[in-house]
Amino acid sequence: MLKYYKGQDNVEKGFRFLKSDTFSVSKVYLKNKARIEAVTMIMVLCLMIYSIAEWKLRTKLEEQNETAPDQKGNKQKDLQ
Repeated sequence: MLKYYKGQDNVEKGFRFLKSDTFSVSKVYLKNKARIEAVTMIMVLCLMIYSIAEWKLRTKLEEQNETAPDQKGNKQKDLQ
C-alpha cells in the first residue's frame, strides 16, 4: 500500500510539467465550458500516454540492466 501511495508522486510530476513554463505552448483562451473540459481531457489523456510510454521504457531498461540519462544528462540511479 505504501508503494502505491508513494507512486502518486509520478502523477503530480506530470501535472507540474503541464503547468510549468517549460511546456511551451501558445496560450489558449477558452470561454466555453465544454471546450475547457475537452482541452483538459485531452491533456490528461496525453499525460496518461506519456506515463505509459515512460513505464514501458523503464521496464525494458530494467530487464536489460541498462540505464538512460535524465534531462540533465545524468545517469539514473533509481528506476522508481
